This record gives sequence, structure tokens and C-alpha cells, in this order.
Amino acid sequence: MEERLRLYRAIITHSQDAVAIYDTEGRYLEQNPAHRALLGFSDEELIGQTPALHCGEQQCEDICEQAREGGSFRGEVTCRTRSGVEIQIELSAFPVRNESGELICSVGFARDITTRKQRENRHRLVQKLREQVLLMTAVDEVDGVLITIGEALKKQGIGYENCGINVLDTKADPPTMRSRSTRPSGGWLTSDTERSVQIVLGMWRKGEPTYRRDLEAEDPFDERIYVQRHARIRSILDVPFSRGRWLSTARTPMPSQRRTFRCCGSWPRFCPMPSSERMTWGGWPRRRRS
Repeated sequence: MEERLRLYRAIITHSQDAVAIYDTEGRYLEQNPAHRALLGFSDEELIGQTPALHCGEQQCEDICEQAREGGSFRGEVTCRTRSGVEIQIELSAFPVRNESGELICSVGFARDITTRKQRENRHRLVQKLREQVLLMTAVDEVDGVLITIGEALKKQGIGYENCGINVLDTKADPPTMRSRSTRPSGGWLTSDTERSVQIVLGMWRKGEPTYRRDLEAEDPFDERIYVQRHARIRSILDVPFSRGRWLSTARTPMPSQRRTFRCCGSWPRFCPMPSSERMTWGGWPRRRRS
């Protein structure tokens, strides 16, 4: 028996999955290194606590109830790590009983599925966006697309204040640009400066993402004065489409846009716009406090 226990302990210790052992009341008795790395809690912080520490009282009660009714639990759980990061895990928990059938403890195996869930969510959002685009018969019917883009950004955790679209007429001499947004005023607005049209046109022709982290520190396109006529925008990201670009702006410098790139990177591939005019997407993220 002792040899078997040493073998089990070695397996748990070296497991790539996060493993935890709970007492008969659902309190932590032990965790392996993978579990420690997943949630970030030390043994001293975790032992004696219940999973409510990182997944909340309600989720913890739901897990316990399902385990009581079905004898075990298997499902997806939203957790918050010690550093405050929200993650999605796949949890399998089952009871361990002695030869008399008495409950000795419970064991839980957890696996981080955050990246997989984000990928699945992006795919669903792209599909929904594609459906909205296919419903369009003219560029004036773009409101449904704008609303869908806004919902997609929110679900990906990318806050914004407004979402809009620019339409470039490259056949005009000089080119012109119209803008439309989901603001209550609605309707189309025609750009009042040739400079703004040329900036948008140049970025669209460039054909690759353009990121300006802080216009007040660096203004490579000499656009700060024009942009800040409407709001004190400091950070801008442009992602080009086959017939336009997606734009995100913020009032404070944004440290990283990788998540935004991942969220929007597949839109051009699935959503070519049914218009001969060139389009650029625009979004104004929710204001951030300095």
C-alpha cells in the first residue's frame, strides 16, 4: 500500500494537468505544481480554503450540487487567478472512497482552456458578422454590421465608446470620404478636410496594420491636431480590409493591441464588403482612467 501511495503521489506531482485534493468538506488538502502555476496561490494560501476562493460562491455551490447528484463533476468553470486574471478551465472532480464505501477525499483535475474558448468565440463572432454582411444589398444598410462589430469587441473584452465606418470614393478627383457611426445622430457625414481623406486612403493602400500608441509622444502621420478636434484621442490602431480597414482609437495610450489584432484579423478574410467603394471601419473604445 505504501508503495502504491508513493506511486500515486509521483504521478500527481509530475502531471501536466492541475491536480488538487479536497477533504470531505470540499476544502483544499493539497495541490500539485501545475495547479499552483495555473491559479497562482501558494500552498499556505490555498490549504483549508474551498474553490470559492477563485471561482466564487455560486459556482462552487453548483459544482458541489452536481457532484452530490451525479457522484462526480465534469464541466467548464470560470476562475480568477491570484493576480486577478479571469481564465476558463475544464474541471473533472470525483470522490475517493475506502473499502467500506466511506468518503475519504475528492480529487480534481483542471486544464486551462482559455485560449481554446477565445478561439471558438472569435469564430462564432466572425460567422455572425459574415451573416450580417451577406444581408446587405447596399452600403447604406451597414448599421447591422456596425452593431455586430461592436458586440464582437465587447465579447472579446475590447471596450469602446462608438463604432463607425468610412467609405472612400477613389474614383472622385480628389478622393472623398463619407463616415457613418452608431451614434444617436446617425446618418452619413462627409469629411470636411482633404488631409483626413489622404491619411485614411494612405493607410488603406498600405495594406497592413498601423498602430500609433501615443499621438502626443509620436505623431508619424501628423494627424493629432485633426483627430483631437473631435475628442482627445491618443492611441489609434488601423487594420486594413480587402476593401477597407478597421480602426480603433482610445483616449489613453494602450500598451498592447495583440488581442485586438487576433479579434479582427480574420474579418477581412470572411467579410468582403458588397460595394465597389473602399471602406474603413472605425471604433472609439471606452474611455480609460489614467
